[in-house]
Amino acid sequence: MLHKIGYNYREVLKTRKNKKDFPDVGRLLKVLDIEKLQSQLKYLVSLNNEIDTNSTETRYGLNKKDGTKFINDYDTFIVNYSNITFHKMTQEATDLAEKINRSLEEYSPLDRLKGMVDTSSRFYHPYYDERNYTEYTDFADGYIKEVLKDFKSISCRSAIVVLKPGQAITKHFDIGPEYIIRLQIPIITNEKCIMGFKSATGWNTYHLPADGGMYAVNAGLEHWAINAGNTSRYHLRICLTSQEDTEGMLALSPIGFISDQEFTNHACEK
Repeated sequence: MLHKIGYNYREVLKTRKNKKDFPDVGRLLKVLDIEKLQSQLKYLVSLNNEIDTNSTETRYGLNKKDGTKFINDYDTFIVNYSNITFHKMTQEATDLAEKINRSLEEYSPLDRLKGMVDTSSRFYHPYYDERNYTEYTDFADGYIKEVLKDFKSISCRSAIVVLKPGQAITKHFDIGPEYIIRLQIPIITNEKCIMGFKSATGWNTYHLPADGGMYAVNAGLEHWAINAGNTSRYHLRICLTSQEDTEGMLALSPIGFISDQEFTNHACEK
């Protein structure tokens, strides 16, 4: 459905699956042309010599419940992570954001959750609502634009995201799949690029291959990612505003498990 500012989503959310209904990682049935993605990535990286001013990540100065940053070293990390963006905020959302005096850091996780449910409430701010990022940027072109337009749902907040060698995303929660379906599509990766998802006694670990697969990651679960290899990991991240495209997807099997005790000294634990 088309996202509406000023709308209460309570009844809509009741009709959707939540994080308990989804696997850690699911592979969609559709397969993309990985050679076309790799070719366009090479071209886009060659063009992107300046900071992408449409980057949605620069507006995501979100804090945890205790007031600490959403992800450790967030400000430094995010400069490199969202490398090329394909969506920016709608004009309606931009206009509303300019009228709000409250800074984004003042919205607690509970505030943000309330705002995602009721976009007419005082807890709402357009910046943290990924559903507002649906306008295409100048980078959205060629095969990638074909991909973005070829979903049953509406795509939003999509970008080329990069994990450089040795870089890690510490454990954190994102918004659940009843609000946003988050896809990760590996374009260039290595076997030491790993994601972890919390289970009852530890962390299930996964490697997503660059084989044209589109992987729905259950971002409502606590999770992390690390590139322990020697080459950069490039993913196409696509967000979807509803769940139709996940029908029939296949649960991905973990490649390993890290116990809570083992995870104590992990780079993504802090």
